[in-house]
Amino acid sequence: MIRTYTVIIIWLTVLSAPLLSMFYGGQLADLGGVTSDKSRVDLGLDAFMSGQSQSELERGFKRASPLWPAFVKTDNQINFSLFNQSTNRYRPKVIKGLENNLIERAYLRSHNRVRGPAPERLEAKITELARFQEALRDRGQGFLLLLSPNKPSVYPESIPSDYLIAERENRPDLYAMTIDALTRHKINFLDGREYLLAKAPELKHGIFAKSGTHWSEHAACLVSRELVSKISLQLGKQLPEVKCSPTTESSIPSYADRDLARLLNIWWPNQTYSPVLEVTRSLAQTSGRYRPKILFEGTSFLWAILAWLDHYQVYRERHMYYYFKKDY
Repeated sequence: MIRTYTVIIIWLTVLSAPLLSMFYGGQLADLGGVTSDKSRVDLGLDAFMSGQSQSELERGFKRASPLWPAFVKTDNQINFSLFNQSTNRYRPKVIKGLENNLIERAYLRSHNRVRGPAPERLEAKITELARFQEALRDRGQGFLLLLSPNKPSVYPESIPSDYLIAERENRPDLYAMTIDALTRHKINFLDGREYLLAKAPELKHGIFAKSGTHWSEHAACLVSRELVSKISLQLGKQLPEVKCSPTTESSIPSYADRDLARLLNIWWPNQTYSPVLEVTRSLAQTSGRYRPKILFEGTSFLWAILAWLDHYQVYRERHMYYYFKKDY
């Protein structure tokens, strides 16, 4: 009898948990990732007959449950800890690499050299870029192209063998082709991958945190410092200095260095954390220094760069066009 009552109490608890959670307020856990506006359920006859309406309603009810985030985290945690994968999805956006090194799946295409641009198209783009640089030079303005590395290009050894294409070495290397074209056309550029690999002795804990997809805070500081040096040389004027020392060791990566860990949506993301070097910010020294107006156009790799350049007041005015979509 006691066993029967115990089972009944457990089932009542499970069944009432969603209502109790709604009364308690909010979700039982938070999920990381990109959010989008809710779309209306299609209740048309065709959608109903095909089962689309039912699927959309079921998905809506499931995700409205306060328990859903907890179920997602539990499922992902089981997959991460027991089955050595980030999720049970067929094409996960985040891959659990070797030694808990998280990898953004999107970058594996370039690493495996999948469908890069045709050589003639790349040559045309670089030729156009050379004309643009020359036009700016004629107006007394500088130009500098920054090539940011992705994690697989720096740590290929962290990629699980299941995600590697054996014949990739026989395919055209877009990176090498780009460097060659930029050099031939005398484009002012900074190869972030080559620069940071040469700085490896200074980067005690690497260029990327295990839990992040962008270069680490320390690596971004070194790149920012080199950018300022190249701009100063190009303009013939001394810009404010970016300082990347002293540094202190931290066992917990910065918020930016944990972006992939947040996307894992597991209960214990600290399993992916690795020590990092944090740079102590000093006061900006702008007296007697030239502070230009600068226009940036680029990707999310620029945010860490701008954090350093903003702090040291390198410019008097700047604009950042994020993928040419919005000015920040």
